[in-house]
Amino acid sequence: MPDLTFASAPWVQQCRRVKGRAIWPVVVALALASGGLGLSVAFDPNRGTPHPKSEAPGPVTSITPGLAEARGVPQPFPDVDTAPAESVVVDFRRRTLNPEPQRQPSSVIAVSGSRIGRIEADALVVVDPEAPRKKLTLTLPGAFTVAAAPGTLLAAGKDRLLVLGPGERTPKSMPRPSLLPGSRLMPDLIDAARIWVHHPKSNSLFGYELEQSDSPLLHLVDTAGLSGNGEGSFLALADGSFLNFTGGAWERLFVQGKRSEIPWPKSKPAPFRALRAERLDQFYVLFSDGLLELYQLGTPLVRVWHRNVGALPVDVATSGNTVFLLRAERPERGELTWTLQVIHRKRQDVVIPLGGNDAEAFMGEWHPRMLARYGLAASPRWVALGGTGQLRVWDAKTLEPVDVGQ
Repeated sequence: MPDLTFASAPWVQQCRRVKGRAIWPVVVALALASGGLGLSVAFDPNRGTPHPKSEAPGPVTSITPGLAEARGVPQPFPDVDTAPAESVVVDFRRRTLNPEPQRQPSSVIAVSGSRIGRIEADALVVVDPEAPRKKLTLTLPGAFTVAAAPGTLLAAGKDRLLVLGPGERTPKSMPRPSLLPGSRLMPDLIDAARIWVHHPKSNSLFGYELEQSDSPLLHLVDTAGLSGNGEGSFLALADGSFLNFTGGAWERLFVQGKRSEIPWPKSKPAPFRALRAERLDQFYVLFSDGLLELYQLGTPLVRVWHRNVGALPVDVATSGNTVFLLRAERPERGELTWTLQVIHRKRQDVVIPLGGNDAEAFMGEWHPRMLARYGLAASPRWVALGGTGQLRVWDAKTLEPVDVGQ
C-alpha cells in the first residue's frame, strides 16, 4: 500500500531537494489561499444566517451493526414476552392485596322503593326485582354516581342529571350539579325539588334546585357551612337534618338554619362511618377498631347497643335494625373471596358466600374496577350488591336470593 503521509508527498520532497529556494513560493501561495478564504468569510453577506436543515436521510436498507451504531441509526428493540411478568404481578395481587374499607356509601348502586339503579358504562340500569323483564337501560354518557330518594332515583353523568320518579319509565333530563371525584349526591328527604352535594374535605353543603334549563349546571340555591375540618363522618338523617362530626363533637343542622352541638367523649376515637338506624332519632357509628355502636340522639348521646364486628368491612349498609357488612377475605395464602355478613340485633348472624375473583379482576387498575362491581345498598325490601357488570339481590327480610336476570 502506498505511503500517504504528509512527509512523503512529492512536492515536499521536491522542496527539500531545492534546499529552500522553492519553498517560499509554496508558502506564499498557501498564505494567499488561506487569506482569500478568510476574506471571503469576512465579506460574505450571508455569514451568520442559519442554513436550512438538510433532509433526513432515507431508510437504511443494509448496514452492519457496528457501523449502524457509529452512524447513530436507531435499531429496533427485540420483542420481549411480558406475559410471565404480568402473570406474576396478577398472582401477587390476588394472594396479598385486599380492597380498602370505604368511608363513603357506594356511588354505583342505590335502592329506591321497589327499584334498584346501578351504574354501567355510559348508562343507568334500573331493575325492579318483582318485574325483572321491565329492566330499563337509560343512556347517560360518563355516568358515575346514583342516589336514591323515596321513590326516586337520581343519576349524574359528565354533562347531565337523570331524575326517574315513582313509576316513571322516561326520566327527566336536566343539568347536573357541580361534582368532584368523591362528592356525595344526596336528595333532600323533605323537599323533593332539591338535592344536596357534599364535596370531600369541604366545609360547606351545597343545595341545588331540580329544574330543567339550558344551563350547563343546576342553579345553586343554598349553601350551609359546616364546622370542623371537613374530613369527619357525615350523615343525612331521614328527618331532613344532617350530622357532621367536627373532630370533637357532632354537629346537627337543619337547612332552615337550626343547629345544635352534641358533645363527644374524649376517650372515644373518631368515627369511621356513620349510618342511619330504623328510628329517626338514632344512628349507628362504626369505629376503625371494628366496634359498632347504636346511639340515641340527645345531649349527651346515649349508647343503646354495641357489638365488635372485627376487621373493617369493604362496605357497610343498614336497613332498620339490620346491618350488612361486605367483606373481602382470604385464608392464609389463599385467594380473595367475598362474603356478605348480616347482623341483626335480635337474631343470629348470617353469612352469605359470594365467591371469588378470577385473575383478570386483578389486572391493571384493579382496585377502582373491583369497587365499581361491588357496591352495596339496602332498603326495607331489598339488599343489592353490584355495579358495572354485576347485580345480585336478596330479600331483605328472608335473605333469600332473588332472580333479576341479566
